[in-house]
Amino acid sequence: MKVIQSFATESAGCSRIHDLIGEFAEYLSARGLKGNFHLTGDFARALRRHARTDVIKALARHEIGYHCNHHGGRPFMAGYCEQKPWRDAVATWLAEELPGIRTIGELFERIPAYYTSEYQKAPQVVYGSWLAGIPVTGVLLGQGPAGQGEPLPDGGQGAAWYCNSFVPTSRFLFALDPQGIRNNFEETTRKYLAVVAAELDKTHGVLRSFTHEYPLVMDAGKPMKGSSYEDTYYEDIAFECLPEPAIRENIEKMKAYFSIIAAYPDAEFVSYTDYLEKDYYPGHGHWLKIDALDAVAKKMTAAVDFVLVGKISLSPAEVMGLLVRALRNYREAKKWPERIAARGMLGPVEEYPPARPACRVGAAIMLESLAGMDRDMDDEGCIPGEINAGGKILGPGQWLQGLAQLFARLRAGGKPDGEIDCPADTMPAIVQDPFFKQKVFTRPVYPKGFTGEKICRLSRLQTWSWKPAVLRTGAKETKTC
Repeated sequence: MKVIQSFATESAGCSRIHDLIGEFAEYLSARGLKGNFHLTGDFARALRRHARTDVIKALARHEIGYHCNHHGGRPFMAGYCEQKPWRDAVATWLAEELPGIRTIGELFERIPAYYTSEYQKAPQVVYGSWLAGIPVTGVLLGQGPAGQGEPLPDGGQGAAWYCNSFVPTSRFLFALDPQGIRNNFEETTRKYLAVVAAELDKTHGVLRSFTHEYPLVMDAGKPMKGSSYEDTYYEDIAFECLPEPAIRENIEKMKAYFSIIAAYPDAEFVSYTDYLEKDYYPGHGHWLKIDALDAVAKKMTAAVDFVLVGKISLSPAEVMGLLVRALRNYREAKKWPERIAARGMLGPVEEYPPARPACRVGAAIMLESLAGMDRDMDDEGCIPGEINAGGKILGPGQWLQGLAQLFARLRAGGKPDGEIDCPADTMPAIVQDPFFKQKVFTRPVYPKGFTGEKICRLSRLQTWSWKPAVLRTGAKETKTC
């Protein structure tokens, strides 16, 4: 059972929490256990300003992640993702978040390995972190009206690729708070571990034990009037510290909690990076021989869905990129390319009208449109939501299936004339998963009136970029790629 022991840092203004983070890091290191600490930019800057080289050194032995510059609250991350066009939202994310990423990179001499934020329901956030060089999404939950969430679908394999990022599916172990760890936590933890282990036997995935530090140190009944550091903007978790004996009791019980998990049969503390590199094939940078694309096109004429070719997993958007490139090159060079690179490709980034009816489009018209579309895909990194084919406006689903038919015809020796049947527009099959069917993204702590309905619609469009990750264990190599 693979375990990701995850630590969030959300209170930069309390020196006692810095002490606690360092102590937990040292405790895990002494026992050969891996921890995953995702830091806010505020927290990293506080460590630097107060020269907490002891804490930095202790954390450096573990995996370092990113948890937003200001915890997503300044500015409200989901708010600008909801209000701005896609490109503007991504640009805002990069402008607001890169300073925090840079600070962490300077402290630890490496870019954070993963990104964890509750705002990752917004696909612009997942894509932005990938652009920033952070390829792993630590957690991705869709928040409903009461805070319930649906984890990103994993295709039954424990992980998926979405907006070009690797997203492990986690089975969560409850995040213990002071009340929880005082009430028979050892028996409760062992019982819950058995339940989670049975679930993980059925589908590959990781146990994610998630821990907030501030409940262990702060007295929720006593708002803090001042702070020794006073770096924090996060006012709702700024409280006076508990008496030191109570803090020490909480710390020792948390250490016992880590030890219970580590002692569970076959439990292994891992990093997100370990999980990706040791358990899964890379999700990008693949080249396919033209013969492999024959089988891909055949599958795409049956349904708009991901396609597996040996160790390679292709999203519907990536398949469109492959077909557009192959057909363009064929038209211009009068011969088929030997290999085609599978580009990491997003789904449409702007909303488009509902499904369009079946139609017929001239093969020559389709071919003529490909050079401009191919260049746009390279420039924009996404597929179009609408395609103008000789005056007929097609949706991406019917265009993709039409391209697959045209490719098959030409590969069989047919001529680039006549018309191609383009079926009624459709979305990728994964769109029926609860995560993508969700209509609102909000929590009680979000600003009044915020619903996140646009974010949910944009998530639905990114079913085009979704594909399952391919396990190394038991995966079969293919001679065609």
